[in-house]
Amino acid sequence: MCLNVEGEISNLNLHSSGNAYFSLKDELSTLSCIFYNYKDNENIKSCENGDLVSVTGKIQVVEKDGTLRLNSENVEKIGLGQLFKNYLLTKDELEKTGYFDELYKKPLPKFPKKIGVITSSDGAAIKDILSVVERRNPFVNIYLYPSVVQGPYSVDSLIRGLDFFKDSDMDLVIIGRGGGSYEDLDSFNSKDLAIKIFEFPLPIISAVGHEIDFVISDFVADLRAATPTAAAEL
Repeated sequence: MCLNVEGEISNLNLHSSGNAYFSLKDELSTLSCIFYNYKDNENIKSCENGDLVSVTGKIQVVEKDGTLRLNSENVEKIGLGQLFKNYLLTKDELEKTGYFDELYKKPLPKFPKKIGVITSSDGAAIKDILSVVERRNPFVNIYLYPSVVQGPYSVDSLIRGLDFFKDSDMDLVIIGRGGGSYEDLDSFNSKDLAIKIFEFPLPIISAVGHEIDFVISDFVADLRAATPTAAAEL
């Protein structure tokens, strides 16, 4: 029996195998989906993360891990999902207010000796930063504020990290995390966090996700790095 499911596309992967993998999300749940031979379907090829879509398909239990998956047979784009709408509204509001203006960007020090880092204590980001800094300049000291970087408590945790370093003697601060799904990175789209970054007295680098990921903190920070590793290089 075919089902029709509406949701917001997340974590879309147009794989070289010819299959498209993605998730459908709403405010309560997530459903894994696969679309076989997507190259023959213009609708799925035109989709992007954040699109609100209607998907027709059949539910399958994946034996390997016991999860439910929707084998998609048709995808129709409805519009933008709420999460992406919120991102665009926040970005537009802050941009019009001047929060992204180059006029307010602080230059990075040429020879920093103390760098504060706000990220998860057990994520890939801090490991990459430590590895690069140790290789490039072992005389630089890294001070970590262990923050929650996704989920309902993450924005408050990131803001506490900024407050922790606000009156410190750091030369600059890096705030960020490694890669993740569209929703995993959403904490860095917070308006409250963006304003806090804008008002932060020290130079600050936003380093969130992968090279293709852009979040609000990237636009408001003094410098955007494509990845945490790139932030350490900079």
